[in-house]
Amino acid sequence: MAATTETDTLGQLQRLAALKAKRAQLEHENPIVYSYIANPKQHLFHQSQAKERWIIGGNQGGKTFGVVAEDCMWLTHQRRYRWRDYDGTIRWAERWHTPDHTLKIRYMALDFTKVEEIVLPHFYDLLPPQLIDTKRGTKWPGYNSDSHIFYVIDPHRPHQRHEIHFATYDQAVHKIEGGAFDKMDYDEPPPKKVYQGNKVRLLKTGGKTTGALTPIEEIPWPIEWIHHDIVCKADGKRIAVFNQPTWDNAANLAEGAIDELAADMTEHQRKVRLEGEFGFLKGLVYKQFQRDIHLCKPYDVRRRVLAGEGLVYAGLDHGYHNPTAVSWWHVVGEWPDVKGVKFMEYLASGLTIPENCANILEMTGDLPVEAWLADPVNCWRVDPETGTQLAEHYWDAGLPIQKADNDVNKGHDTVATLLEPRKTATGQLKPRIWFFETLAETITAYMSYAWQHSRTRYGGEQKEKPQEKYKHIPDTDRYVWTAYPSGIPMQAPPEPRKGHFGVHLRPVPPEQQRRRATVGDFAAEELRLLGALSEDADVRA
Repeated sequence: MAATTETDTLGQLQRLAALKAKRAQLEHENPIVYSYIANPKQHLFHQSQAKERWIIGGNQGGKTFGVVAEDCMWLTHQRRYRWRDYDGTIRWAERWHTPDHTLKIRYMALDFTKVEEIVLPHFYDLLPPQLIDTKRGTKWPGYNSDSHIFYVIDPHRPHQRHEIHFATYDQAVHKIEGGAFDKMDYDEPPPKKVYQGNKVRLLKTGGKTTGALTPIEEIPWPIEWIHHDIVCKADGKRIAVFNQPTWDNAANLAEGAIDELAADMTEHQRKVRLEGEFGFLKGLVYKQFQRDIHLCKPYDVRRRVLAGEGLVYAGLDHGYHNPTAVSWWHVVGEWPDVKGVKFMEYLASGLTIPENCANILEMTGDLPVEAWLADPVNCWRVDPETGTQLAEHYWDAGLPIQKADNDVNKGHDTVATLLEPRKTATGQLKPRIWFFETLAETITAYMSYAWQHSRTRYGGEQKEKPQEKYKHIPDTDRYVWTAYPSGIPMQAPPEPRKGHFGVHLRPVPPEQQRRRATVGDFAAEELRLLGALSEDADVRA
């Protein structure tokens, strides 16, 4: 082989220098494609087609950067980007869809200081500089600090401008009303009223929502609603939630920085600030519940029961202002090898006993129910005016309820034991109870049902008792399982579909079924959402 000459070496160095120069030029001209590298969770976030997407995780996990990158892909109409796999490999990815029209985006943040110090620099890092309208803006190119609007040139229509309207959570709700937007962004947890008001702004365009937050308890308004209304209802289609712990972004942080930060934190702080866990969840009643192992695909319960495969038991918790709740269980086997699948749920407020019973019996149909196990306290309390019990009204309405066991501790222990996976004969770890993946109310309740501290009478020591909110559905399940029902063995329930959870739709009479959406429907939906703003007294704006 001929020896490498000085001329060859010089040529190689020149080609290398030319490649580096070309690379630098590409990164400068189109940084969202050639400079941005998404981490694994940001990659899943960009790939999702859900109408509403959230990254919830730890500090410095790349959450805000991911949302800004998504905006920049929209603003530049880009469909390609790079991402880094967990093994460090950098790959190219194609996006499913990027809008190709001029956009109007609203970006909500805690304050305008954060907008100028964190959010805007991210946009400058990722947007091609030639697309920033430098003719507008004072302190920041393209950004009007009086109107808080950031202007970006549409690459397909140079005479038009994309607009990003920045707003803060401390502004009065009426100041951010009005207008239609293509996209709504949230940086850190928003107040519920702001979130509801912004949903109205997306109705005309059918726009999408993206958000990034760490659920820190120092936020000056309630944030539990985000867990209940967003995380618990994530189905991967309408709402998608991605957990972004800080260490998933380690490639973009100083070496050892995360360990150093974690060393100065308590276990609770690490859970919230590094893993993005909601702090109030530390006291969950049923910590054993996990979507990936306790949810299963729906099957035909009626066919199996009528064929002699198991029995149906139902639990009922009475309420009027608080909801009346009912759970239907398909139960098989003998204790302790009993198995059960919850296949139907009912939750309604403000209805009389005859109205509730009519709905419950209609949902049950001709399915034989072995026993209706009901709240033994409220349903058997004697009304001093009429001398009757609520149970009698249920009997008159055609629902033959009977007293359930009211030992709360025994009920919690029994359900927790059934939820806990145990080793089967084949060596697999499996629970003994499952839930249809379509039971949205049940999923929310089990992910939110927590303990609270209460003082005993006359200021004695604190004791733990379950919170009133979200207890109604778990109570119905407790009534069923403290009865130790038994039946005939049947086949195991279907395996769960990991990563996809449906939304429960209760039976609706044909005359009330939704029509195809029309302009009138959008107006009605807008009025409904606006009404919800005025009725929501639980959350401070």
